[in-house]
Amino acid sequence: MSVSLCSLAVLRNNVTVFENAAVKPCLLANPVVIGKFDLGFYGVSAPRF
Repeated sequence: MSVSLCSLAVLRNNVTVFENAAVKPCLLANPVVIGKFDLGFYGVSAPRF
């Protein structure tokens, strides 16, 4: 089962940063991380209303 990068940001109250997404166990099944896109760095903050 793949973990959505966006869902990780929404579930946290702070900024989410993965400096090297390929070494995070929770992301190893994500096709964006291990596929052709080969995502390395990811940073996001969920909007707060």
